[in-house]
Amino acid sequence: MRNVVAGTAIATLMFATSGRVSKSDHDTKVAESKTRSERDAEAETRSSVAAGKEADEKEPKAIADKVEGLEQDFAAAKEVPSKIPRRRSTQLLDGFGVNLNLPRRPRMPWTKTWTPLFDSGVKWVRIGQYENSSEKISWDWVEQTPGHYAVPRDADEAVRSLLDNGVCVEAELQYSNPLYAEDRSKRPVRVTLPPPGIGQNDDPPNPIFLAPKSDEQIAAFLGYVRFMVGRYKGRINRWELWNEENIGYWRPDIGKTEKGKWYGRVLCRFADAVHATDPDAKVMFGGLAGPDLEFAVNALAGCPG
Repeated sequence: MRNVVAGTAIATLMFATSGRVSKSDHDTKVAESKTRSERDAEAETRSSVAAGKEADEKEPKAIADKVEGLEQDFAAAKEVPSKIPRRRSTQLLDGFGVNLNLPRRPRMPWTKTWTPLFDSGVKWVRIGQYENSSEKISWDWVEQTPGHYAVPRDADEAVRSLLDNGVCVEAELQYSNPLYAEDRSKRPVRVTLPPPGIGQNDDPPNPIFLAPKSDEQIAAFLGYVRFMVGRYKGRINRWELWNEENIGYWRPDIGKTEKGKWYGRVLCRFADAVHATDPDAKVMFGGLAGPDLEFAVNALAGCPG
């Protein structure tokens, strides 16, 4: 029993001694480990500081390089004139024009919106549309009862004043006319003129935006075209079919491909009517609402001539 105890005691003493030695070694190793970690951390810190310093030194140089590049670009560009150049309208000759509504009181009195145009140097004016609605030279204004054509006196005066002041005129011929509505039961005896700003996206659409489609409708529209071209022959020789026909001003919307072809078919007959009435006149493709190659290609394919 004692031996056991003694043995246990010796074992315990040996364990204790062994433990004390191991703990001392462990502490030494931990200290050494900490020292290495600290050294590594310090080295990493020094490296980061050096890298940051190097980046800081490079950044001003990079900015300087960019500035130098911009200065070179500016130097290569055309120099800004030191004086304001003279008005350019005297240099553009017959190339500068605007789209303009015909004056209509009370919104557009002549004296505030029309007369100053003559002093601006503008050479061309396009007429034919008034605030997202029809204009005084549009089909529904000119033919208010079937087969009877008349241009309002104000429209004639507008054309006269433009021409007398050296301004050339391009006229849009548009829109539809409720006298020739597809549904015969909805055809009025006399046209009721639409108000300004009716909007191409109204639902249901105003009848003037339902483009001519049947042979009867197209023939009636061409009657109005021939009347207008003949009336202003020798004074107006630029005629445009519709405005922004690729959007809601030409209804119904049946897809760009078919709608473009439909416009093209009407454009062909429109061009024939214009040239038959005035061989010297020019036909203009209706101005599109933004670039629309798909519509234009299909329209021109539908009017190959």
